[in-house]
Amino acid sequence: MSENTTPRLAIISGCTSGIGFATALGLARLGWHVVGIARSPSRGQRMTEVVRAQSGNPHVSFHAADLSLVRETQAIGRRLRALYPQVDLLINNAGGIFTKRTETAEGFETTFALNHLGYQTLTGELIPALAAAPAARIVNVASAAHHGAILQLDDLQAMQGRYHGWRQYQHTKLMNVLFTRALAARLPATMQTYGLHPGFVATQFGSSAAAPWRWLLRAMMLVALRPADAARGVLTVALHAPPALSGSYYDRGRLATPSPEAQRDDLAEALWQQTEALIAQVI
Repeated sequence: MSENTTPRLAIISGCTSGIGFATALGLARLGWHVVGIARSPSRGQRMTEVVRAQSGNPHVSFHAADLSLVRETQAIGRRLRALYPQVDLLINNAGGIFTKRTETAEGFETTFALNHLGYQTLTGELIPALAAAPAARIVNVASAAHHGAILQLDDLQAMQGRYHGWRQYQHTKLMNVLFTRALAARLPATMQTYGLHPGFVATQFGSSAAAPWRWLLRAMMLVALRPADAARGVLTVALHAPPALSGSYYDRGRLATPSPEAQRDDLAEALWQQTEALIAQVI
């Protein structure tokens, strides 16, 4: 890249470890300007230092925000839009799984708030900056865990019956795929969006879970992909997925078929409308 060439700019949520970190490093090595978002300022600073050092790319920065909070997500989205009027790539990656039902300070179930509301809120705030780019992409990290999930629009926040952390995680990953589908129908021709399953990856995912879950996840990590391997699939989709396939779902970089539930346009639209209404209640 010549000195007169402005680097393309990518914003990545959940960038301080695992897939997000590896993806940030991969983009930085390709000469991109990388902007990370995550909750911990100290881990964000560490990410910035390590990615700069390992990539030789000084165009790496970080902004702290709790993406489980709608107001905070909206605020960081507006701040980034003001700092970077043109954004070429948004990778929604921040997420988690929680074994007990908890609510955020805004009253939303935590898994739903972080894994789904965060994606839709941040994307909505950054659409003007993405639209300013000659060609822009939005990649939503979902999961093959969405297979088998059946969404109940009257219980998106798992308030009915006994709470199951894994089941709610599955539901939110289905929401990610449906969100991608609804978003694709709203984007101009210069923008595309894709959902993807990165593979089961050895990360710190679920590290705050209760003991039985934590032990199970640790055992599963022994056969999991390395974050760098999973990041290659993310980068393949982000950089090379055909524009005509906007709204599609990928599995480790390869075009795949999501569950029948995830292919329902009526459900995607209903989820979009209900989510927008919930966001509007807060902001």
